[in-house]
Parts: sequence; C-alpha cells; structure tokens
Amino acid sequence: MTTHTDKANDPKGPDDPIDPGSLKASYAGPASTMPARRYDIDALRVGVFGLLILYHVGMFYVSWGWHVKSSHAPLLWLENLMLLSNPWRLPLLFLISGLSVRLAWDKYRFLRLYAKRIVRLWVPLLFAIYFICAPQRYFEAVEGGFISMSFTEFWPRYIAGADDMGVNVPDYTHMWFIDFLLVFTVILTPVFAGLKRLQTFDLGARSAKYILIIPMIFFTLLAGALREDEVSHYVFGAQFNTPYYAAMYILGFLIGGKDGFWAAIDRYKRVGLGFGLGLWAFMIICRNTIGYDWIPDGRLFWGAYHACVWGWIIGILGFARKYLNKPNPYIHYFNGAVFPYYIVHQTIIIVAGFYLTRMNIPLDVEASMLIFITVLGCMLSYECIRRIMPLRPLFGLSLFTQSSARK
Repeated sequence: MTTHTDKANDPKGPDDPIDPGSLKASYAGPASTMPARRYDIDALRVGVFGLLILYHVGMFYVSWGWHVKSSHAPLLWLENLMLLSNPWRLPLLFLISGLSVRLAWDKYRFLRLYAKRIVRLWVPLLFAIYFICAPQRYFEAVEGGFISMSFTEFWPRYIAGADDMGVNVPDYTHMWFIDFLLVFTVILTPVFAGLKRLQTFDLGARSAKYILIIPMIFFTLLAGALREDEVSHYVFGAQFNTPYYAAMYILGFLIGGKDGFWAAIDRYKRVGLGFGLGLWAFMIICRNTIGYDWIPDGRLFWGAYHACVWGWIIGILGFARKYLNKPNPYIHYFNGAVFPYYIVHQTIIIVAGFYLTRMNIPLDVEASMLIFITVLGCMLSYECIRRIMPLRPLFGLSLFTQSSARK
C-alpha cells in the first residue's frame, strides 16, 4: 500500500483499496495505446469517494431519512444539488470495482487474488460493524428518543443485538457497500475465471454505438421489471439494488482492458453526458412542480432514470480518460487513503453533527465546521492508521507499506 513518500510515477502504483490489485492494464497485443497505469481510474475513485463524503455531510441537512439531523434541516435547494450525483455515483463505484478486478487479474493467480480480495474486504467489514458503526446507531437512538443510556452502556447491548434499542443492532450502516462487494467477490470471481477465457470480443468502429445503446436498453428493462419502491442496503434482501449493482460490477470487468470499448466510450462521451444532464433537469422540474405521481406506476420514470445513469457513466469515464489519465502525486496519495477515509467518515459526521447542531449556531458556521471536522478527522485517522501496523488490515490497508516491502 502506498505512502505519501512513494514516488508519484511508480509504475505499479498502490493496490486498489476497495478491490485489491494493481490497476496496471494488461492487453492482448503490443499495439495497445493504453498506458501501463490507469491514472484516470485512480482519479475517479478518489473523486467519487470524496464526493460521497460531502454527500453524507449533505444528508445531515436534507429531508431524506438519516441517522441524525441538523436543526436547520431540511434544505430543499441542497436536495436538488445532491440529486445531480444521486443517479450515477454508486453504480460508477461498482463498475470501477469490477474494472479493477480485470486489470488486476494478470498480476495474481486466481486463488491468490480470490483470497486477497476476500480478506481485504471481510476483515474491515467485521471490524467496522462492531467498532466504527456502533456510535452511529447510538446517536441515532439517542436523537430518536429510544434510549437515554451512555455509550459504554449501549455498546455491550449493541454487540449482543438487543431488540429494545429502537434501531437495528449490530448493523453495518454505510459499510453496506463493502458487504455488497464481499458477496460479489465470493460469488462472481469464480465466474470471472470463465468469463476471462471467453473475453475475446471487442468493439470496432462500426459497432461503437452499442456501448451506449445496449447497456441503456438493459438497465431500462431491469428498472422497469424490478421497480425500486424502497431502497434496501441488505444484499440478500435488495430486489433491485443487488442485480443492478452486480450488473455494473460485471460490466466493469468485461470492458476492462479492451481498447475498442474505451475508444467507443471516448467517442460517445458528450452524448452520454448530455443524457445525464437531461435526466437531472427532468427530475428537478418534476419534483419541484408536478411531482412524480402523474407517471403511471413509476416505471416509465425509473426506466428513463436508470437508462440515463449509463449516459452519465459513459460521459464521466470518457472525460476522465481524456483529462485525468496522467500521474498526479495528490491522486497517488489519496488513492491509498480512500478505504480508511470511507470507513471512518460517516461516524465522524454523525458524532460531530449531533453536538454541533445543539450549539444553536448559524447554518453557514455549522456546515463549515462540520466539513472541516470531517476532513481533518479523516486525514488524522489515515495518518495514524497507516503508521500503526496492527491497524492497517482493519482499515483495508496491506500489512506493510510499499517502502517497507522494498527493504
């Protein structure tokens, strides 16, 4: 795992903190023009997870259900802004995870990759459930008026799964993303072993349009058939989310390392981004004027919604490849920090937000302080975690730094 002292132009780069393995690309022939390292994928991972942290700060201020709320909530204008990233943020992360598996495949033998991924996901998930997520449920229960006990009294009952706390205990709260990845890893990685042998197809210039058309049709039909009436973050109980995110994960694996696919993405990036922006404008007009009830059964709306998600992804991947596929020392550093930041950020937001809003300070001061505390808390946590060897595997980092491994 990288440290900030590693050279930014290290051709190996850091292991993917969510999907372990180098993003060093492997291609079938020497004619490939793709660089040895997919710096754009590194940059996208850092950018999307950074956006996720700000999004969860925003959840403190909107009307949508969350653990704790500011006294200044709800801010409807903020909801409109947050809807700008709502459609594509998580699907893109699952696609990047699958793509990272493909680009890491030739670095490791199957069994080593399989075991490495499971350990690097399962250990942090288990640790987070019992230690990182517990304060989130505690402050949620306190704010909801379900309990009046101290955290030291709450935590043993949390571990025991007491049913009188008013909230689900124990639970993985924001770590549901890692739970999904763990299940996909266990089930789909052996499937990928077969898919990799069959992965001889690519897109030519004449078939480039299919990179936009076929996934859009697929996700439209999927959303129409499995209408998402209620969001579920439990992988074996999510009627829509599980097949939807699994499809993104598999699709990421299939397009990884294929020059024709990436040429097609580059060709249609403007069209895709136009679809995404058009969807956002449609959503904002509907929710602020006539609402969604006029759309029969919601299927037409959700079908269009998830079709345009793919447009967003095509646009973001294409423009990232064009402008971000180059070494950057800051991206190099934060790529190693992504997993620890992800694990700790929501607990910091909830604890800090719970106390800040009880200080009755103006909105701009409260929000600024919350963002500052969250970012500072993530930075300090990572700097401590990466220096203390026993903590590293608990937060998804390799046991030794790259510099240590070279000695």
